[in-house]
Amino acid sequence: MADNISSRPLGALDDIMPDIDLPFILTFPCRSPSKTTELLSSSFGTLLSTNSWLCGTIRNNIATSENRAGTRFLSSPLTANGNNLRGDNVTAAPDSTHPHLSIQDLSQHALYADKDYEALVSEHMPSRYLNAKLLVPSRETGVAGMSSVLRARVSFIRHGAFLCLCTSHAVMDATGLGKIAEAWAMLARGDIVENLHHWPISEQELGLNVGGKGTKADVYGKLKGRKKLWHMLGLDYRQKELTSAMLARDIPRRETATRIFGLSAEQLLLLKESCGVDPANSNLGEEQYREFGEEAVERDVNSSSKESMRSGGSWVSTNDALSALLWRCVVRARLRTASDLAKSSTMMYAMNIRGLLPYDLSESDAKMRRERIANVVVYSINETPAKHLVTIQSLGDTAKDIRAAVSSHKQPDTLRDVLRLAASIPDVSHLGLVYPTWLAEDVVISSLFGLQLYRTHWGRAFGGSRTAPDYVRFPEGVFEGITFIMPQRENGDVEVVVTMIKEDMEVLLQDVEWGEHMKVLP
Repeated sequence: MADNISSRPLGALDDIMPDIDLPFILTFPCRSPSKTTELLSSSFGTLLSTNSWLCGTIRNNIATSENRAGTRFLSSPLTANGNNLRGDNVTAAPDSTHPHLSIQDLSQHALYADKDYEALVSEHMPSRYLNAKLLVPSRETGVAGMSSVLRARVSFIRHGAFLCLCTSHAVMDATGLGKIAEAWAMLARGDIVENLHHWPISEQELGLNVGGKGTKADVYGKLKGRKKLWHMLGLDYRQKELTSAMLARDIPRRETATRIFGLSAEQLLLLKESCGVDPANSNLGEEQYREFGEEAVERDVNSSSKESMRSGGSWVSTNDALSALLWRCVVRARLRTASDLAKSSTMMYAMNIRGLLPYDLSESDAKMRRERIANVVVYSINETPAKHLVTIQSLGDTAKDIRAAVSSHKQPDTLRDVLRLAASIPDVSHLGLVYPTWLAEDVVISSLFGLQLYRTHWGRAFGGSRTAPDYVRFPEGVFEGITFIMPQRENGDVEVVVTMIKEDMEVLLQDVEWGEHMKVLP
């Protein structure tokens, strides 16, 4: 290994994630590709030169006796004093043999031959025009067992541009990638940007560095039998004789359909009111959520409302109400026979726990950890009989159950145990997902509602008067099966992305309750 490169293990929640692409596409009107190219290239170069770890690689080809099997490493340039802790930065140019930013002109490409940017906007930017192979940059390095931390690509079509940032889900979650996009935009505007830190959840934070391997083995021995903790990590807890991968083999492949639905700010308000939320309190905690994440809401709302929530009060967040509607209607469309409705349905609700890590911190340290770039997400779990969910329980009660589960799953002792389990698993090379399929009675909901991407302005980067993106999307086919609540727009509107078996999607489109709240987009 080169002397000017340091390698360190990824964190507890990073290590259990696969090294798969996590890409965002932001779309903008653009009339001057040459000026846009110049400004974005300059600002992106500054982003990388001041945050050298973004030029790094994820490696699984480092032999070591000190780390568990399957450990991945982040390799990046050393600082001047020979250290590179927490992704600390040093000025360093990106490797010219593997450019981190690529520019392409697709104005004559067959996919866009009959569509300019304005036409795609008029159709709400259909996913079929956001082809992953075309728009997502490759993170491959040409070296086996090594991939780039970050790549970017700007693709120009007639009168518009697609900006794609792509990282590895083994390095960060969507919140982290959103922070990188915000930093790039600030540099494009000419603003000063603080350094970005890759600060994963470490063994030291979890108290697992004392006593060496024995301590981790003891912790794993105590926690490995708790299925709830595995479920909160999204990992398979079954015995080797009947893993989720084995169950998946018996599920026939079916044609799927992905659709995007929209809700206006007014519809969101009506949805919360239909869940029994007092209109006077409908926005309570939402600003705190946008800044710190859904799981910081209860800490930051006023004390009387907090007490009401703890005692089973009526307050629910926008995410709770949306998730209740999604879970209820999606399961109703998927399970239509008596035998199906006799099943139990679970919902995994992704929780950003940046503001909740149960440690004594200084104020500055706490702020940095709330903004840390890494994987800092675990799941809250709800479970109920499918028939009860779709025909008996009210939407409001479902939303309150979701809020109660979030409150339960984010208790300090529970969070500490789930993180200590993640850090102490002795072999992370062959982990399985908890669900054999995301297209049946179990639903996974990931909310990007609080990401600031629609509120992030790029200055003169794309020319014209509009400086925030028109659309924030995943490329077509990416994370198919997970139900996404997309970032909220500045005007309060929001989109959701749903993937279902084609026949189930047709049923969902005819669902009366769904249609009362959701508008299907092309």
